[in-house]
Amino acid sequence: MPRIRIDAEPVAEQLARYRRVTDVLTLISIGVSILFVALFTAFRRPDIGLILAAILFGPVIAISRLDFRNLRRNVENFERERLEFESRRAAE
Repeated sequence: MPRIRIDAEPVAEQLARYRRVTDVLTLISIGVSILFVALFTAFRRPDIGLILAAILFGPVIAISRLDFRNLRRNVENFERERLEFESRRAAE
């Protein structure tokens, strides 16, 4: 996932876009996982379908969510530091 560009556009809009991308990636992964489970259920082995879906798509979902959480935390830290800097600069 690319990082936030500070001067390109408002940071909140970029973060919202990355949130939507993370949500879509999660939904697509869940959809494909459901297809795997359904396919293996048709052959009376839903356990293998669940295991396969967890192995293939579990890491994709987990990593995308963790990456977005880290990105959001970094943006919040940046905004807090920027506000502190601007308040100190205005006080001088």
